[in-house]
Amino acid sequence: MQINNKGYAIPYVTEGRKVVKVGVQFNIETRTISDWEIESDNA
Repeated sequence: MQINNKGYAIPYVTEGRKVVKVGVQFNIETRTISDWEIESDNA
């Protein structure tokens, strides 16, 4: 998941917040969401 690979959530995790990461893949042809992934980290 790009959120993990790029470290986008790190500032929030280090502050002791509960973090919920949502990755969404959009389909260009149908203009809809084709896939998603949800990950929850409890700090």
